[in-house]
Amino acid sequence: MDDTELDESILTAASLADLQPGGNYQVRHNSDEVMRDPGASGMKKVSPADLAVLREKFPMLNDFSTDFLRDRTVDELLWIESTSIRIREAERGRETEDRLASNKASMHTKFFYVPAGRDNRCTELHPARFLPGAGCSAVRQYITARQVIGLTSPPQLACYDMNSVGMGGFVTQAGWMQLGTVGSHKLKISQFNINIAAKSYKSNDSDGDCMKDVSEFILAMRTLRAAAQFATPWNYSYLALENYFHTKEWCKDTLRHDDNPA
Repeated sequence: MDDTELDESILTAASLADLQPGGNYQVRHNSDEVMRDPGASGMKKVSPADLAVLREKFPMLNDFSTDFLRDRTVDELLWIESTSIRIREAERGRETEDRLASNKASMHTKFFYVPAGRDNRCTELHPARFLPGAGCSAVRQYITARQVIGLTSPPQLACYDMNSVGMGGFVTQAGWMQLGTVGSHKLKISQFNINIAAKSYKSNDSDGDCMKDVSEFILAMRTLRAAAQFATPWNYSYLALENYFHTKEWCKDTLRHDDNPA
């Protein structure tokens, strides 16, 4: 039974419970209460026709005998079904946790063998680009990447598909150049400002303007993070920086009286 079927069963059980008359039975509030005596006065047994409908709608009831179910009220039958649903959901949650734990434990012995080949970053992409995400620390990924790349920067590009994330034209040419340069000390947040980028394409000047408010800075920070995901997917420092500012609410309280908060 998938999530949709479970949700439909719960909603059906709730609606049926609401249709039951208020008298002649007591609502069970928890599983510790003792089952009521089927022979007690005022008890209404389920008719064979109703029982057949309930069994068809709630398969869990088929695990019980007809005599047992006939001695229960509709409220009790619905309580049995809802309890079984919660048990199945809990079991499914444990299965997911066990599978994830097993996958993590097997990482050290499960290797992916990548054939040699070539890659030109556009028309020919090597299969190694599409390996599953690394499960080690971000620090280990960064250090390993720097060891592989070395001190010589690969050719910088400005043709990444930023349109696919709705940020086409948000980055200046200088921003792409510095983002693709290993260990660049000339990288500026202003190089990822959409207003400055628009002007730079006309005047070839990407460093002459400053941002005026925090909202402009927030968009520039998001643009930097998105651009870095294309240019240096192994470098999570930009994402960490953006999340830091986000948790600090972009320091709005500290910069409240600043004439130029950005």
